[in-house]
Amino acid sequence: MNQASVLIIEDNDDLAFTLTKVLKKEGYSVLSVKSAEEGISTFQKELVDLVLLDLKLPKMNGLVALEHLKEMDPESVIIMMT
Repeated sequence: MNQASVLIIEDNDDLAFTLTKVLKKEGYSVLSVKSAEEGISTFQKELVDLVLLDLKLPKMNGLVALEHLKEMDPESVIIMMT
């Protein structure tokens, strides 16, 4: 059985660390990046089941990133965080 995978796009190191730790403890495979640009690149390369996306990111904000992610996969499950 494959683990469900989560992509965390969060620039706050402490929050990203905590989310990663909790999700891994629950059995999820977790990828974590610090910017919208990194998140979009990772999303293109990796198959993920869920994206946790911060609203306030440097350079490109979460709403713009959301548009890009949904263009790539309209059926993707994305939770916005702030």
